Amino acid sequence: MRTTLAIDDDVFLAVQQLARRDKTSLGAKTSEILRRGLMSSPQITLPKVANTHPYVLIPADGSVVTSEMVYQLMDEEGI
Repeated sequence: MRTTLAIDDDVFLAVQQLARRDKTSLGAKTSEILRRGLMSSPQITLPKVANTHPYVLIPADGSVVTSEMVYQLMDEEGI
């Protein structure tokens, strides 16, 4: 699922560092951290969902993926 969140800069930078360290995506690391936090709260029950993890393609040359490129792909995919 794609969504936009407004988070504090310090939180973003910390999660970004963890994602780089673990060689994973920012979204995957954010989900992992949020899931752990939610599971530690006895009032919250995580819903069971199908195993539908989105994937991220990173250019082999390490080039930057721009918003324009993302929007173009979304248009091509009909999203």
